Amino acid sequence: TKYLLANRSHIALSSSCELFLNHVTRSSSHLETTTPNFRSQLLERGTRFVEFSLSSRDRISSVASPFVREGTTVLTHGRSKVVEAVLLRAARVEKKRFNVIVLEGRPDAGGAKTAKAYDAAGIPTTVVLDAAMGYVMEKVKV
Repeated sequence: TKYLLANRSHIALSSSCELFLNHVTRSSSHLETTTPNFRSQLLERGTRFVEFSLSSRDRISSVASPFVREGTTVLTHGRSKVVEAVLLRAARVEKKRFNVIVLEGRPDAGGAKTAKAYDAAGIPTTVVLDAAMGYVMEKVKV
């Protein structure tokens, strides 16, 4: 278990597992209960779930990136792969210029890791401890 949770959000992992179970067992009355068919149907649904999940981040980033406006300052907290995809798309694909303030909350250093990704993409980024959120709020638009 420790290996699975290393460098990952416990919430994201538990939410993903719950979504996976809901997706795989949805319409369980349509599943055949014989062992070979049941197993193959579960594997097929699991594969579809993975494909859907992987494409969701791209779809969300294409819908959400227009909300990132040129010249604004965006405030994020910790690490979210979806938020990261939105901001990276706005910077790389849509060529928008904006700043990011990343709130850092320990123990996983998610904010610092996210800041490195933004910095590598050429997005001006400032890392601030989450306790200082009130100080930086007046500087942000999103």
